[in-house]
Amino acid sequence: MWFYSSRRFNFFVSLANPGNWESFVEGFKKFFSEIWSTLKTLITDYFKKFTAAQNPVDFIKIFVEEVTGIAIELFLLYVSVGASATKKIAEVLERLLKNPKTTVEDWMDYFKKRKKDDSPENTPNILDEVDDIIGNRKKTLDDVESGKIKLDEDANGNKRKKGDETRSSNYAEMKVDDYFETQKFVIGKNKGTLKRVSENTVSTLDDTIKKGIDGIYEFSTPPPKYVIAEVKYNTATLSKTKTKSGGAQMSERWVRHDLRKGAVSAEIRREILVQGYEPLLCTVSKQGKVTVNTINQTLTDATKSSAWGGKVTQ
Repeated sequence: MWFYSSRRFNFFVSLANPGNWESFVEGFKKFFSEIWSTLKTLITDYFKKFTAAQNPVDFIKIFVEEVTGIAIELFLLYVSVGASATKKIAEVLERLLKNPKTTVEDWMDYFKKRKKDDSPENTPNILDEVDDIIGNRKKTLDDVESGKIKLDEDANGNKRKKGDETRSSNYAEMKVDDYFETQKFVIGKNKGTLKRVSENTVSTLDDTIKKGIDGIYEFSTPPPKYVIAEVKYNTATLSKTKTKSGGAQMSERWVRHDLRKGAVSAEIRREILVQGYEPLLCTVSKQGKVTVNTINQTLTDATKSSAWGGKVTQ
């Protein structure tokens, strides 16, 4: 398990009284007692509102995802804040319970709003916005691949300093977004589309380089529900340097750390932690060819593996 390290063990023992095993156990019992007590209140609150749900199946699904997600969030919080975790967790749960957005009525209001937003009169504006994004990206990619735009130059046509990979990195990410979002795929036995759900989408070649996960995509017909992609240009490879997350690039720890930093919304982060994801390494050649490989992940390391099984289809 990810928390079984000498450092983690010593940390847990110190939660109650350093070196005192009995005190450690008591601290753990108190922690789970507090969580269970508050979760019982949460569960009771949900079932009081059960009759308000228009679709029992959807309600149960939402309920299970919420409770599971909250439990995961609480454990991660416990690990990160140490001795004060119990109190902080109680405060977080109290805020959740007081937040009207956790009630079924507000869930129904949310879905009603989504339905209204997706109505025919609003659709053209949404589609126009998507078309603009895809159109601008396509033009940029075409200009790079035709030689009209040089990756080793800046926006003013000046040569970039040696080692400045801004444009090549951004080009690669834009190329992978285009590759995934404009085609249909067969993954396993399922045919569907991939949609980017992560933040910080690259929109121009001169965008500031953003560290962390390059792209998270949701598959329309899971499994897998999500794929998480690391993008490299030309001969670049996965970094083996251990970061403050405790792991190297695309390791389990590195991915979890970046998810907590806001790579996606809290709701999607919980889904990824519960349902899992497929890690991919996407390499873009100088000629614009995209090659996708799977990644062998461990807690602290990640290495390139075999060719990805996902196939482009019509």
